[in-house]
Amino acid sequence: MPPLFLYGTLLHRPLLEIVGGPGAATAARPAELSGHQVRVAGQESYPRIEVGAGRIEGLLIDDAEARARSACYEGGFGYGLAPVTVLHAGQPLEAELYWPGPNVPAAAGPWDLGAWEARWARLTCAAASEAMEYFEQISPQALAARMGTIRARAHARILAEDEPPVPRIKPAPAGERNHWVRGSVSVAASQAWRAAREPASLEEGRSE
Repeated sequence: MPPLFLYGTLLHRPLLEIVGGPGAATAARPAELSGHQVRVAGQESYPRIEVGAGRIEGLLIDDAEARARSACYEGGFGYGLAPVTVLHAGQPLEAELYWPGPNVPAAAGPWDLGAWEARWARLTCAAASEAMEYFEQISPQALAARMGTIRARAHARILAEDEPPVPRIKPAPAGERNHWVRGSVSVAASQAWRAAREPASLEEGRSE
């Protein structure tokens, strides 16, 4: 089986560790593909590959389980395997990659890994952590159908993690609380007595 050439979001090594499994990022080998470009898929945040002037730097994975896990993650989004010839260690090598199918949005502007990492990597990794729990349990198509809900839950978890902690008010010692209560009662009683006296004082002032 030829190695799998990875490009796009799976070059973010924390995501590759989640999708490919522990050690996948460490075992991956650098490679490059000439005559191709990585572009943004329509209005989405993820990339698509297409033929064009340029060169794509990517990674090769050989492990069978890592490939199977990648198929689970990628297979439901309209990407299918296609053969390519990449350059590894200065030598041509036959490999496969996930090529966008007809349902993947058309290419828009250039896709940039750094910009994607800054905005989307945390959310994508959080969603992928839950998504890969379904590996070997449901089909890639079923997983793709759940990804909207999975991403919404991941977004909610991130918001909860970023929520500033509610400050805890330290209760006053019991003696101070009792003093405050007694003082408050005394003040309240004094105010009530003065309020009751005011009408009488006014009447007395008019009668003089």
